Amino acid sequence: MKKTLTSLRYYLINMGLCTIMVIAFAALQYQIIQGVSFSLINYIIPFLVGSIFGFLITRIQTLQKKYKAEKDLVLEKNKQIHSYLGTIVHDLRSPVAAIYSLTEIILDEKNKLDPEQREYMGLINTSASSILENIGLILDNTKLEKGYGPDHLENGNPYYTINSTIDKHLVLAIQKSISIQRLIDKNLPEVQYDKEILDKVVSNIISNAIKYSPPNTQIKIYSELFT
Repeated sequence: MKKTLTSLRYYLINMGLCTIMVIAFAALQYQIIQGVSFSLINYIIPFLVGSIFGFLITRIQTLQKKYKAEKDLVLEKNKQIHSYLGTIVHDLRSPVAAIYSLTEIILDEKNKLDPEQREYMGLINTSASSILENIGLILDNTKLEKGYGPDHLENGNPYYTINSTIDKHLVLAIQKSISIQRLIDKNLPEVQYDKEILDKVVSNIISNAIKYSPPNTQIKIYSELFT
């Protein structure tokens, strides 16, 4: 009820202002320029024109405000959907990467597989690789739609992101009898960085190290500061 009264008052104010302006213009035309004596009949049409004109202007402004409010609501919902989708896809990347890496290790042992097993492993490997690429595209697209870029870097210690990435590859390293030695300073300086990009870069380095290292070897991951 209160909203209706406010809207009605808004309409009446705008219609009144427009009517006054049109009548004032008509008075200037009739009495000053043409020198016609005052007659109420002469102002009926200006009154109607002013009222209609005020109603139309108010209606347009109301529709514009309504459109803007609905647009903002849709944009906010889309933002929430993309954020939720990005979170789900990001959580899927680690297990899919693990599947891909495991099939890579298994395929390296071709002499232990029969043709049918190699074919199935190849299909799984190809599918996992394709899914990883699609996940990367979705995450990149989500970041672009959020407006993330060089001006949206996070401040923090990259130590925790690096260690979290290393933990994702421990199972693969154990499968190949490879140990990972961490020589990373816990007190790294606070820097601006993108967590997802850092995770992707470190993950790629560790995956290649595991893939191309022979069994019963050690991978060293260390930090070094350059001044």
